Amino acid sequence: MEYPDFMRLAEREGVDIVLSGAIDGTASTNGNLLHSIMASYIAIESGFSLGRAGYYGQNVAVDYLGKTLGTASHYTAS
Repeated sequence: MEYPDFMRLAEREGVDIVLSGAIDGTASTNGNLLHSIMASYIAIESGFSLGRAGYYGQNVAVDYLGKTLGTASHYTAS
């Protein structure tokens, strides 16, 4: 999600869902929730759903309308 040109290409191609993996922070910092939030906004702006697994961070699934379908981290799940 850190590559805007790739996300614009996905939008132009009419992609329905993007699955993304990332390393957010370290074990001592418990990751960084901000990266998952930013990725969600990019997906909503581009009109596709997102499944994102953040190693040391937040896992999130959102639909193209911005509804959070689920979240999980190393410590909790919902």
